[in-house]
Amino acid sequence: CSIARSGRPGPVLVDIPDDLQRTEIDPETLGGYTAFDAVADLTPSAMQLQQLTQLLDRAERPVLILGWGIRLAGGCDQAISLAEKWGIPVLTSWAAKDMIDAAHSLCVGTFGTHGTRTGNFTVQNADLVISIGARLSTRETGSPLSSWARGAKKVIIDIDESELGKFSKFDCPLELPIHSDAKNAINAFAQNIEAPSGRWHDWLATISGWAVKYPVLDFDREADHGLNPYLLMSVLSGITPSNALIYSDTGCSIAWLMQGFRQKLGQRIYHDFNNTAMGWGLPAAIGGAFASPDKPVICVAGDGSFMMNLQELSTLVHHRLNLKVILIDNGGYSMVRQTEEQWLDGVNIGTSVESGLSFPDFRKVSDGFGLTYLCVESNDELPEKLSELLAADGPALLQVMVPHGQRVVPQVTYGYPLEDSEPHLPRAEFAANMIVTPMPRSLEPTDPTRTLHSEDPT
Repeated sequence: CSIARSGRPGPVLVDIPDDLQRTEIDPETLGGYTAFDAVADLTPSAMQLQQLTQLLDRAERPVLILGWGIRLAGGCDQAISLAEKWGIPVLTSWAAKDMIDAAHSLCVGTFGTHGTRTGNFTVQNADLVISIGARLSTRETGSPLSSWARGAKKVIIDIDESELGKFSKFDCPLELPIHSDAKNAINAFAQNIEAPSGRWHDWLATISGWAVKYPVLDFDREADHGLNPYLLMSVLSGITPSNALIYSDTGCSIAWLMQGFRQKLGQRIYHDFNNTAMGWGLPAAIGGAFASPDKPVICVAGDGSFMMNLQELSTLVHHRLNLKVILIDNGGYSMVRQTEEQWLDGVNIGTSVESGLSFPDFRKVSDGFGLTYLCVESNDELPEKLSELLAADGPALLQVMVPHGQRVVPQVTYGYPLEDSEPHLPRAEFAANMIVTPMPRSLEPTDPTRTLHSEDPT
């Protein structure tokens, strides 16, 4: 228990080989385990504080990245206060999305291979990146790692030294690695480093310009493609209470949620981050409903993931849990189909109904379990149907009929840096958004079928 809760808290696998399980032992003669937890005392040194002060003094385009480690350290409020004190734009990892209100003037959003154009242009054009408690996996940095924030001095704060050590192995040197508890680091920065608010006004204005030019919800692009999953997330954002617990399964569901849902302070967003197992969402949401019976609980799942634990609807109905399921029905494994389109000429193998995948009638499934059932098939119906879902007495399911061709947009494909996501911007427009020198790959002509038309705003 002490190992799981100390240092970098998390699940611990205790693997006892079969031969040891069968071995006769005398407990009285065996040494016991002595808990040791010195990492909680880790804090930045005076020299590191001085170095960071100098880096901030020279920065023209800084960004602060907040990660899950801050929540584990109990430093969420302190992190936002630090950002406000410095007046520095904030990006979050997926796991830290609910740490800051989407309407906050410093909130840029998420970034990474499934991030927004605004978030990716921000981190890729920054000249100083300060990351606290974020693992910065390949999903967040893209590949190769050396292309990530390549024009920036990098200050990474992490309690796990192995995470700090990985960057140099992939030709991505850190200007200032700090081995520290996240909350200790935040408090030390707040107490010792001044950065006058308003200093980076021009940089914030540039970021705001990207947000206006490249909105997540773009009606022009989606006008002829049926129900828009980004509109689903937008409407859901507006009507979801500020104390709601939102659980998302994997695939397009989590990507659309992370790109399009505008969180309110007080909401919690849960996902099996870095594992993304299909079928996790419903049983996890059931656990949340048991733990917080007085809070609204929402589960967002695609049809493919939903099928993995369909039997848990019995648990949901049996206990009359206050859980609402938003079932995104797009006819199969849309995220995999998107990969098949990018790399396999669009050949589907077991990822769509046409290629061998099948699904039940979800209305009949709901009726069979005794679950309140709703369905929405158009953009115009979304406000009414989502409101009806949340107002339903007891557990309920809303089937959202999303056209099979809807994709996660934008998305970075392998070999391109984060700032150059699909569908690619016309090369002249892309270059105009870059303050940092573009990568050679981005200077090459792009596939016309994967490039936005110049008149298209996104």
